[in-house]
Amino acid sequence: MIGALHRLIGRESPRARELALLPLFAGVPRAQLVYLAAHLDEVRIEAGETLIREGHRNRAFCVLLDGEVDVSTANVLHHTLRRGDFFGVTSMLDGCPARATAWTRTSIRALVAGPAQFRAFKGNDTVGARLRSTAGRPVMADGRAA
Repeated sequence: MIGALHRLIGRESPRARELALLPLFAGVPRAQLVYLAAHLDEVRIEAGETLIREGHRNRAFCVLLDGEVDVSTANVLHHTLRRGDFFGVTSMLDGCPARATAWTRTSIRALVAGPAQFRAFKGNDTVGARLRSTAGRPVMADGRAA
């Protein structure tokens, strides 16, 4: 097992390289990026799909790579998220129902972590601290609260 992990870390990972370009993962050592990248699934979703519904259980943390996602509460549009923005943090951290609805404005490409995968992010000192500091709001790529 350890040998396999070392081989994985030693290999170049396209997903880890992509993570390194996103502000959430800035300054995270390469070996940790490879580990975190292995805990993400890449998805492509067409425009008009609801990703998270306010008041319902959320089981995904998402980082946008391409496209746009609108975020609303009480049917009022608040923000449009773009590349590098992420959402789904609060309900993944506290297990409470989602506080907002997120849906695809355009087709998107995103990295997604389910509950088991998300534990790797909570356990990473750098990324976990950044996620906890943003709980309660989606976050723009430049670190501004959405």
